[in-house]
Amino acid sequence: MSTVLGFFHLTPSIRHAVLAVSSLHESLIYDGWSLEKKLANKQIFALQQYNKAISIFQRQASHKNDNEPIVPLLLCILFVCMEFMQRKNAEALIHLRQGRQLLSTLVRSSHLPNGQLEMIRQHIAPIYMRSGLTSYLFGIDTVAVPKMVNSSLDLPAIFSSIQQARHAFYSILDDSLRWRFVYKSSQHLDPRIPTDFAYQTAYINKTPPTPQDIRAFELEQQTLLSRLSKWHTAFSLFKSTSSEESPSTPSMLLLQILYHTSTIWTSTAMSKNETDFDEHTERFGVLIPLCADYLEATKLGSRVAKDELSHEHKLRQPKGPVLGKRQRNTHPQESNLVFTFETGIVPTLFLIAAKCRHPKIRRAAISLLLTDEERYENLWKAKSFASIATRFVDIETKSAEEYRRRSVKQPFTPAGIVNSFCQLPQDSGSTIKDSCTRQETDSSDAQTYVFPTPTCANRSPKELQSTNHVFSAECCPINTCGRLNSHHRQAEFMWLTYRT
Repeated sequence: MSTVLGFFHLTPSIRHAVLAVSSLHESLIYDGWSLEKKLANKQIFALQQYNKAISIFQRQASHKNDNEPIVPLLLCILFVCMEFMQRKNAEALIHLRQGRQLLSTLVRSSHLPNGQLEMIRQHIAPIYMRSGLTSYLFGIDTVAVPKMVNSSLDLPAIFSSIQQARHAFYSILDDSLRWRFVYKSSQHLDPRIPTDFAYQTAYINKTPPTPQDIRAFELEQQTLLSRLSKWHTAFSLFKSTSSEESPSTPSMLLLQILYHTSTIWTSTAMSKNETDFDEHTERFGVLIPLCADYLEATKLGSRVAKDELSHEHKLRQPKGPVLGKRQRNTHPQESNLVFTFETGIVPTLFLIAAKCRHPKIRRAAISLLLTDEERYENLWKAKSFASIATRFVDIETKSAEEYRRRSVKQPFTPAGIVNSFCQLPQDSGSTIKDSCTRQETDSSDAQTYVFPTPTCANRSPKELQSTNHVFSAECCPINTCGRLNSHHRQAEFMWLTYRT
């Protein structure tokens, strides 16, 4: 923000873009997302400033300027923010991808003075790395940030500031998400829900990976997990020794939340079974109180900011009696909207609700999403993703209850339920010969069913996995891993996303 304000007085295009963003944000605070007010004065003013910023930049683009590399990078960030606030998801994702491409092109092709290169390294490149989280989770591949402007390649033993810890973490996260995206594409998988929670993408590799490719992916996975572990050690030391940063500040809490989330993402990226997420139940449980503390901390900051804006608005109102419609509009209704440019905790809570099989943990995640349902973190709207997660839980719970009732009435045989590694042709006549047994567990919330590994007529036993498959009655036994079928989960996600 300080970098943008520094150019506010020097560059007309930046000035008009900042005015457009601030006007839109003020409109959101007072008017919310009401479609009836989409042509309000503030939004019209924002559109005018947006057009002026583009017009001025186009006129100056053909002339040499000392700040030439900086201005387009900052403008792109401001335009992305405007698209977020106007709910133009496709346009925002395009701007994000073009901004990363522009950053890479400018840095690699230009002989930048040391001052400009340092400004990009310290202030602009980190913004684009943080925005990469949104791009990858919504299925948009982006180019890597050039190493010469990545100041966080080497991890210290202990961080000296929250900014250093933040830059280092997002550098690792960006590499992890790019690696995950490439791996999913190489597997002929669409890098979207239920793996990355992202929309459909065209980046699907047509050439199957070789065993050497898979080994390379596995080595990179271990490298990324090692980097995350080293980062966490340095961050923990900083958190315990720092006198300037409280552990309960939003920045400190968010880094802890994203660390646990990215560890889960990276660890399960090459997994093919939904039950692999069970290994991270403890980590899911740790995330719930962290997210609750983060929501409380950000709500406090939001209330302070809104109080200041309300006070400023009252100071601008004319004194004395006001007649007619003007009198009714002097005190606009505040909305409860919380908008942030960067990704916060909504995708983390959605991950917990969709992937964690502990009933209380996943319902706690949905409850937190609904507690602050007007939260809008760039493209992540809490209310919409709470609806999607609730739909997942409802389907899985109802299916589990149905199968549990059937298992009580008669011996339960999982006919037609096929593992992902043992798919049967529709007309093959093959059957699953093994049945399952029911185990009573210590948990009062659910029963557990153990499936012996099925033997398929058209597969040899050596081709099949040898371990039993366990699923909770809380979860959907649509497949033997006990989770909602990927195609059903994907269809529900796409339908609810469109609907909400």
